[in-house]
Amino acid sequence: MNETGLLTLIQKFKDFASEVYSPNTVSSYLFDLRDYCRFMIDYKGIDELKIEICDRLSIRSYLANLHRRNYQSSSITRRIASLSCFFDYLKRYGIIEYNPARDLPHPKKAQSLPPMIGEEQLNRIMDALPSENAVQKRDRAVMELFYGGGLRLAELINLKINDFEGGNFIRVLGKGSKERLAPLGRRAIEALNDYLPARQEILKNKFSEYLFVSGRGNHMERRYIQRMVKRNLEAVSGELSPHSLRHAFATHLLRKGAELPVIQELLGHQNLTATQIYTHFVPSDLLNIYKSAHPRA
Repeated sequence: MNETGLLTLIQKFKDFASEVYSPNTVSSYLFDLRDYCRFMIDYKGIDELKIEICDRLSIRSYLANLHRRNYQSSSITRRIASLSCFFDYLKRYGIIEYNPARDLPHPKKAQSLPPMIGEEQLNRIMDALPSENAVQKRDRAVMELFYGGGLRLAELINLKINDFEGGNFIRVLGKGSKERLAPLGRRAIEALNDYLPARQEILKNKFSEYLFVSGRGNHMERRYIQRMVKRNLEAVSGELSPHSLRHAFATHLLRKGAELPVIQELLGHQNLTATQIYTHFVPSDLLNIYKSAHPRA
């Protein structure tokens, strides 16, 4: 691999990455690398990009430029990861001697929370969900499972038909391939039992191992679920997603007295720190806790 043109090397990296990473990951890497190339053309004032000009200083200048353009910390962190993966690949094949993006400081991640949805408001929304046909029954079961089980979007998409056996739990494969049993409430179980007989109607004689299916026999599409959840929650203000229901699951349990380690287990978090972002309180909550807990309140 003697070619040192940056664009040529990125193309070779694409061929390598396509065999290792998911299509979405490859697409993100290529987008970030091309953005870095555009910056380098302006930064260096040259038309031909060679790998030799890609040093630590140029990368830091690129990241500083992103900061000045008010990019979110998560976007900057992703670009660092993309560049580091690309340069690791070049180092492995002897194109460069060291990775100039290695161990760069990551910006502090801003912890943003989904909009808080009140219990009464969410109950009204869930009770009003239609279930007249097979698709509506499926979508209602999806909504109930997000809120009743606290599942992540990827966890729900990858549920298999055998993960729910009609009891009070559903088997979930979480991050790091860690399996857990998520307890389900009465409404979620009712919605699932209402959907299962209609599932084959959606499949139209096709076979699928997935619990929630599309008409093509595959699992439901991520974007469809995102749009469906947002549409059903349109009465709630703010940026809404399936994670909004997972957030509501955790905060509503917390307000009812569930302890953090229990919520951590239900959410499938590896450590308690990840759970604590769900524990924001409104002032009235703090006052109620104070009045019930302090001896002189």
